[in-house]
Amino acid sequence: MMREKGKDRKPLPAGQEVLDRSTSMEGVIIDQASQYTHPQAAPIFVYMVRWQDGQVGSVSETAFRPGGDLTLKKGSD
Repeated sequence: MMREKGKDRKPLPAGQEVLDRSTSMEGVIIDQASQYTHPQAAPIFVYMVRWQDGQVGSVSETAFRPGGDLTLKKGSD
């Protein structure tokens, strides 16, 4: 997944469907939070995901990087 870089980038939207490639489990982003390591730094996003089995968990945006376990499902908002 190629994301824009810099302090003006936007988080993934609520409702975005995701897939955990390691378990083939599907989920949907229900909320997000961000933190800043420095006032001029880009934010680091953390997402709350509701998985198909009903559990809710948090995942860092690093899980979506190439080689990470999560990917965005195509055709999702």
